Amino acid sequence: MNRAPALLHHWPLATDARDLTGACHGEPQGVHFGVDGPSGLGAARFDGRSATISFSQAGRLPATGDFTLCLRVRPAATLDDPAGEFFSQWDAVNRCGLQVGLLAHSGVTCAQPNGRQLYAGLDSGTVPQVRPLGRPGNAVYVMGLCSHEGGLYAATYEAGAGEVGHVYRHDGTTWHDCGFPGQANAVAGIAVCNGSLYAGSCRYDAGGSALDASTNQSPGGRVYRYQGGSEWVDCGELPGAAEVLALCVWRDELYAIPLYTAGVFKYDGAMGWVDCGVPGNRRAFAIGVHHGHLYVASNAGPVDAPRETWRSAVFRYEGGQSWTDCGPQGDNTQTYSLVTWQGVLHAGTWPDGSLWRHEGGAEWSNAGRLGNERELMPAMVYNGALYAGTLPLGQLWRYEDNARWSLVARLDQTPNVKYRRLWSMAVHRGELCCGMLPSGEVHTVRAGACVSDSAELGGGWQHLAVTRRGDELALYLNGVCRGTSTGADLDLTSDAPLHLGFGQHDFFAGDLADVRIYDGALDDDGIRQLAHD
Repeated sequence: MNRAPALLHHWPLATDARDLTGACHGEPQGVHFGVDGPSGLGAARFDGRSATISFSQAGRLPATGDFTLCLRVRPAATLDDPAGEFFSQWDAVNRCGLQVGLLAHSGVTCAQPNGRQLYAGLDSGTVPQVRPLGRPGNAVYVMGLCSHEGGLYAATYEAGAGEVGHVYRHDGTTWHDCGFPGQANAVAGIAVCNGSLYAGSCRYDAGGSALDASTNQSPGGRVYRYQGGSEWVDCGELPGAAEVLALCVWRDELYAIPLYTAGVFKYDGAMGWVDCGVPGNRRAFAIGVHHGHLYVASNAGPVDAPRETWRSAVFRYEGGQSWTDCGPQGDNTQTYSLVTWQGVLHAGTWPDGSLWRHEGGAEWSNAGRLGNERELMPAMVYNGALYAGTLPLGQLWRYEDNARWSLVARLDQTPNVKYRRLWSMAVHRGELCCGMLPSGEVHTVRAGACVSDSAELGGGWQHLAVTRRGDELALYLNGVCRGTSTGADLDLTSDAPLHLGFGQHDFFAGDLADVRIYDGALDDDGIRQLAHD
């Protein structure tokens, strides 16, 4: 008869970080205890900026064999920050350990691919596995990817005579055309706001990617909300724009930037877009969220300025039409993406193909160049590691340490072209999905074992459980299994400490309570009982 899993550690977090079962007491930093918790008990509040609880090596997951991690979580009602990790025991140098938290990525070139979505992942330095997911429609350029309610959505540029941009949905087997009412050649920006999928129409000039221009020169510039099937609702036009480049959600409101004109705009909820100013009198090229603020990355110099005067820049929104210049990223002229990694804002650039780390104020430091590539486009944290896509070879790279990157794979093999772009990314069904130009294909990458939920986590207290049973990793929400992944039978031995409220993506904003670690995998009945106690 199998032994029932034993409780190794129990941190109620009602009034402090003491362990009721073992002897591993936490060291809180900036955590506020005694907030209203589940069932009238207390809980710990994390501010999403610097608050965390660290534990000595006495408190650890079992390195081998089965285990269960349970906790209760209440994310901040309105997120103005990447959501971060609830639980992390992670050796970043060797990519070894477990991360559990929320996916909330923005600034990924044109898209906000994930928002308030649960994930759990473990790894032990495994070699990433790449597989093709096919070509949505007649795509030449996958300009945006987004995980939403069970599907992976792709926004495309299609270059054929009479062709227009579309949105497609992958159901795990094949791509389905969701249509699009715009007549422009592309759909670029894509994001989920308050439970609905939005996408923007774009008149794309393929000459910027050294390809022949589309004969379809119909203007875009409008944003639409998806209603299901092939139905879309018109949400109005960005003032003075023929293209919508990127969408982003900040404090539950939708923001947009155009491509070939300047400005940042906020959706008014009907058919209007509020002018939020022109950061630095420059065109914006990415828009993202970090630690309570909205940021944009600049793709050029001041409007109508000679090219030789261009410099890269990132700007922070101060409200109204006011923006603060956060400084240049070295001698670069264009900044293509924004990403929060290990709690710090980073930006990807042209022409040095490097990642730059924000050191505060107007200061940035170089976090390494990706081989001989010229342009770092999307960057995302996936299963504990930072990945980035490049031009001109359409490569996927992973950060290692000390500003050193390693090549994972070249994902676009199109011959006889000048530029290949790995332009878009999203985490979906536990895999990192990558969209390409000019093949128009999507590829997925899996490292270790990872489970992600494409539904947004609701408000209020939620019970979360993660189990490893043999080779299977499983994620449970309120006693219901939300997904599984194979490849979990890995040795997690490392010297990495355990953290609550911080991980490789960011600090967590919200409340935690009743954290438990068992030395075996609880069955479904056991998890349901804990969830409803």
